[in-house]
Amino acid sequence: MTRGFMGRVSHVELSGTARRRRRADDCGMDHADEEEAFELLWIVLAGLAENESAPEDVRERVADFARPGPIHQPGAADESAPRTEREIPEERLLELAADEDTRMDIAEREHLSPAVLDLLVTTALSRDWDAHLIAYGLAPRRELSEDTRAELLDLMDDTPGSFPTGLLRTPELEWLRLAPLGERLPYAASPAWIMRATVASSPGLPGPVAATLWEDRDLRVAAEARLHPSTPREYIADILLRYELPISAWRFARHPSFPAEILPRLAGSGPPHRRFAAGCRALDPALIIALTEDPDGEVVAAAARNPSLPVPYMYSLLTRAGR
Repeated sequence: MTRGFMGRVSHVELSGTARRRRRADDCGMDHADEEEAFELLWIVLAGLAENESAPEDVRERVADFARPGPIHQPGAADESAPRTEREIPEERLLELAADEDTRMDIAEREHLSPAVLDLLVTTALSRDWDAHLIAYGLAPRRELSEDTRAELLDLMDDTPGSFPTGLLRTPELEWLRLAPLGERLPYAASPAWIMRATVASSPGLPGPVAATLWEDRDLRVAAEARLHPSTPREYIADILLRYELPISAWRFARHPSFPAEILPRLAGSGPPHRRFAAGCRALDPALIIALTEDPDGEVVAAAARNPSLPVPYMYSLLTRAGR
């Protein structure tokens, strides 16, 4: 029987690297595994720190593990970087766009001349080593043709280690997100998934348009569209049960038609589905408790964060973590 994550790391301390390594040897872990276990144990305690139902003394005992909010430091940006430097002569911009050390930064500048943009697009489509990073900066740009945008996105999808879903939240797409709905709707038929997904996430999207996008060939678009309040529960169940969970999966738990009856099935599926289920308030407390014994530390962390976790098991997690 597989030991739960907390059982495997019961000897991992939260201070003293040498001591942690010695105890990792006792547990049969190599040092890399032990360091990973240490990081995940921290995540579990951070989950408890974020649990809104945790008693005050539990929160006090894990206060050191609460995730800090974003720190804003005025003027912290490097104003000398090509990405942020305001005035750069056109000739110099062309040089920087041709330099592999700076062309990724140039691709993210707010304003580019047609010549600089054309050079960067040509470089990206040549599939050089940093092509997907250049494409990341270019793909959301308003001045691109839809066919060129689709080519850049296809390039990113073909590149291992690239994360094109992050593009949905980039500031560069504000021109489309903030456009009047009537100007956004034509992009529902764009060949570029990022444009269709942006339309799919639009507040006030007409139901018939959303229904068309529920069936989109790209899961990222379908996932955004199925967050629409008119989406039937069977469409939500389908995307949660049949697919690798999209980046937006946690938002489905707040959907007015969320099918809570599928949670037990998700709780017995692969790690991404168990993580999702473990964090859902509607999950049966007995299953949340069971998931605190999961072999995956991220699943345990999600269960620790769940407000429906019975309080005695919050204390149990603390005890098992040596707190």
